[in-house]
Amino acid sequence: MTWATSDSTIVSLSSDDPQIVTALSPGHVTISAGGGVADVIVYAVPGPNPTLPNGTILWSVPGDGSGVAQILPAVPSATGIADVFAVQSSGNVQAVTSDGIASWTANVGTQSQKIPDFQGGLVIADNSQTVQRLDGMTGQISWAYTLANPCGPPGGFFQPLGQTDCSGDGYIPVALHTDGTVFVIDGDQVIGIDPATGTAKFNVQLDHSTDSSTCQGSGFYCTPSSSDNFPIIGQMITAGDGYAYVPYLFEVDQETKGPYYCDDYDEINDHFRMLRVGPSGDSSKIVIRDWRLWGLASCWDDFWGSQGADPLINAGTPNQPHSYNFGTLIVNGSAGVIFSWREEPLDRNGDGIGNGTYNNRLTAISASGIDRDVIVNIPDKQPQSDPWWEIRPVLQKEDGTVYGTLTHSDVDTAGGTAGADIFRPIG
Repeated sequence: MTWATSDSTIVSLSSDDPQIVTALSPGHVTISAGGGVADVIVYAVPGPNPTLPNGTILWSVPGDGSGVAQILPAVPSATGIADVFAVQSSGNVQAVTSDGIASWTANVGTQSQKIPDFQGGLVIADNSQTVQRLDGMTGQISWAYTLANPCGPPGGFFQPLGQTDCSGDGYIPVALHTDGTVFVIDGDQVIGIDPATGTAKFNVQLDHSTDSSTCQGSGFYCTPSSSDNFPIIGQMITAGDGYAYVPYLFEVDQETKGPYYCDDYDEINDHFRMLRVGPSGDSSKIVIRDWRLWGLASCWDDFWGSQGADPLINAGTPNQPHSYNFGTLIVNGSAGVIFSWREEPLDRNGDGIGNGTYNNRLTAISASGIDRDVIVNIPDKQPQSDPWWEIRPVLQKEDGTVYGTLTHSDVDTAGGTAGADIFRPIG
C-alpha cells in the first residue's frame, strides 16, 4: 500500500510497516493510503497540560464527494460498529466511528427513509414496497421484506384496496421496538417483522371502510351496490411503554332506496381509533371519536342530522385530495403517547353540518385507554373562525409540560403554506 503526505514539513511518514505518522509543525495536510484519504490538522499548544481550543475539529470524513445530507446517531450495540450514520446526497450511507473511521459504505438510494435500529444496524423503508435492514457490522443487507400492498397515492377519505397509505412522509410507515421488532403498515394490517429473519411474526388487522346501497320495493330503477376500502392511517410511533401507536379512521356508509322511487335513507358512521400493538402482536383498539350522519329524502319532505365529532378535514389542493388531518403523536414518558389533533364537533340537525367550532385537543393515550383529553386554547388566536391554527408537540419536560409549534397549516392552491412556527408551552 502506498502512503503519501501533502506536506512533509508538517507531517512526515516513516518507512516502517505500518507507517509511523509524526507531527512536525502547525498546519493542515492530507494523508492518503491506498484508496483512503484523511485530513490532519497539527496545532502548537504550549504548556505542561496542553488542550486543544474549543471548537477544534478532531477529525473529518470526506464522504463520497456528493455532500452529507443527514447524520443519524447509531444505537450502541455489540452487533454494530457505527457511532453515527452519514447519509450522502448520492444515496450512499457510511458507518462512522467516534474516532472518524468510515467502517463501511452501502448504497440505499435517495428515495428512502433511514432509521437506526436497536441492534446497531439501519432499517431502510422505500417509497414503494420494500423494507430492508443493513447489518451493523458489515453494511450488507441482512433481510428484505416486500409489502403485499405497495404505496399508493393519497386516497383522500378512503384508501383503495391493494394500496398502502404512505401519505405521511411519502415512505412506508415504519416504527422500531427496542428488541429489534420492526412495525410496518402493509395496506390494512400492522405487520411485526422478526429482526433476525426478516419475516412476519404477527399481523394485526385494521377495520375497513365499506359502502353499501340496497333497494326496497319495485316499480322504479334501483341497482344495489357495495364497495370496500382500506382505512386512512396517520403517523405511527413506538412509545416508552414498548407499544406502537397509530391513529386510523374507517367509515361505514349504508344507503337504502325505496319503497317509493323518491325515498332514500342514508346513514354514515365514521370511527376514529388508535391502534396499540406490542412486539409480540398483542393489541387493542382505543376509541377516540365516533360520528354519525343520517339523512332521509322522501316524496314529501327531507330530514337529516349528525352527532359526534371527526378529525378536521384538510382544505385540499388541485394535487392533493381532501383528507383528514390526523395530527401529531409524541411519546408521553413511559405511559404511552400524547396525541395532538384538531376536532370538528358535528352535532347538528337541519340546515348544516357542524356548529362552527374547532378544538385543539391534547389526548393522553395508554394501555388503559384515554387517560386525559383536554382542549388547549391558542393565545391571541381565534380557532372558532379560523380552524387552521394547528398545535404540533415536539418535546416534553420532566414535569409533563409539552412544548411544540403553532402553525397555520392551510395550504393555498399554489401549494404554499401560510404562517410560521412559534415555540411555546402548550400543555
